[in-house]
Amino acid sequence: MPVAVARADSIELSWPAAADAGLYVVERRPADGTWSEVARLAAARSSWADTSASPGRTWCYRVYVQGPDGSLRLHAREHCVAPAPDRDAADAAQRRVRVRGGWLQEVEP
Repeated sequence: MPVAVARADSIELSWPAAADAGLYVVERRPADGTWSEVARLAAARSSWADTSASPGRTWCYRVYVQGPDGSLRLHAREHCVAPAPDRDAADAAQRRVRVRGGWLQEVEP
């Protein structure tokens, strides 16, 4: 299984190396969507950072390895993760909300 770590500006994936890898193919899908290829990486790589994953959604990843015969096989099963929220948006939302009498009240900036 790949390891996926959400950062403020990316999702970082890593997986165990395959001895016979010619290259790796990384696929991504939204939790409720279909798979699409997002990266083809040299065999020497066993990690990749997805900088195009939108905050606020859960993304799932899987990794295929291309062997010496050219065929692809699943190398790392699906792993899903949500990117860290956009820090500026989170800070702005936090500034717009205050507690009043035990209730949250939205206020204008």
